[in-house]
Amino acid sequence: MVEKTPEHPLINSHVKKVSGKATWYCVPGVSVCHRNYANGMYAAAGSELRKGNWRGSKVRVCTSTRCVVVTLVDWCACKGDRIIDLYGMAFRKLAPLSRGVLQVSVSPHREKNVHSNKKTRPSRSPVVLLPETSSSLPVFGRPWRIIY
Repeated sequence: MVEKTPEHPLINSHVKKVSGKATWYCVPGVSVCHRNYANGMYAAAGSELRKGNWRGSKVRVCTSTRCVVVTLVDWCACKGDRIIDLYGMAFRKLAPLSRGVLQVSVSPHREKNVHSNKKTRPSRSPVVLLPETSSSLPVFGRPWRIIY
C-alpha cells in the first residue's frame, strides 16, 4: 500500500511547533531573491520544516511580541538552530533588518474554512430603534420598536 503525501505536511503531521532562529534574505537591490517571488511574505524552509510536500505551505512565524504568516517557497541550508530564512518584507514586520537574527517559533497556519459544513448562528445586526408611528410628535413620549 502506498501512502499519499499530505498536501500541507505541517498541518497534517506530528510537527506542531518548531522553535529556533530566523534570519532574512531577499531584499530587492540588496540581496539575492528567488526568481519567482521578488518580494513579499515568503520564506525559505530549514530542514525541520521540509517534510513531505512542504513547498507552498503557509506557516505562522512568531517572536515574543509579533507574528507573520508566510508561504514556504524555497529551502535554506540553515545551520545550527536556524530554522527559517524570511524574506526581508516579512522580517521587517517582526523587527528591523539590522537585528539580523530573531528567536522565533514556527507553527502551521490554519486558514478559516469558508466552505465548512458547520452550522453557525447568523450574527445579529445592530439594534435600530424606530418610532412606533410616523407622526410629527416630538421623539420623547412616543413608543419605540426594536428591530434586529
